[in-house]
Amino acid sequence: MNGSGIRKDKLENFFQTYRNYAESIQEASNCEAFKNELFIRNPETRQLLDYIYQRSDNVFISYNELLFPINQSGEITSGTCTPFSKKMFVTVKGKILQCERINHEFALGQVTDSDVELDLEKAAQQHNDYVSRYMRQCKSCGHRKACVQCVYQIDDIHEATSQCRSYCSDRQIEQADARSLAYLDQHPELYRRILKEVSVRG
Repeated sequence: MNGSGIRKDKLENFFQTYRNYAESIQEASNCEAFKNELFIRNPETRQLLDYIYQRSDNVFISYNELLFPINQSGEITSGTCTPFSKKMFVTVKGKILQCERINHEFALGQVTDSDVELDLEKAAQQHNDYVSRYMRQCKSCGHRKACVQCVYQIDDIHEATSQCRSYCSDRQIEQADARSLAYLDQHPELYRRILKEVSVRG
């Protein structure tokens, strides 16, 4: 459940309306059949998918990736898209955003009746400034090779003490991977199904 953008004094009310998704599945009378029907919407299968594609070192999207591994240099990845690398979003008021999922305060430019106001150097600087705020955390994070956290969805991004909400230790990742392998051991058919039916976009 994403509480991003919710007023702080309303967060408790917001989360009271939410029932834990994974727990609800476990409590279902036909739990296993339900999980099979949900497939990757089942949290355990989704976690297994993440392990297979991001950390197993057994999946390559292309021959280039097989021959020239993308992230063998120890380079830290970010789940924050580089502006205009994937898409662009323009609001009804003309604000230019790199994505429709982030707050309008992070606009990169403006479309007016007479012009497109877009300073690419300023946009790049803004992106680098926000991403670099979390680099120290990223260096020790278990997700550093396959991050999915967009920094613009961290509520306290403007605070000096801001913490990435997806941060986890290497030990936590090892434990998650062990759970995924145990789940795969119980459901070996999922490996082929994930590789055949799931398309993961970079």
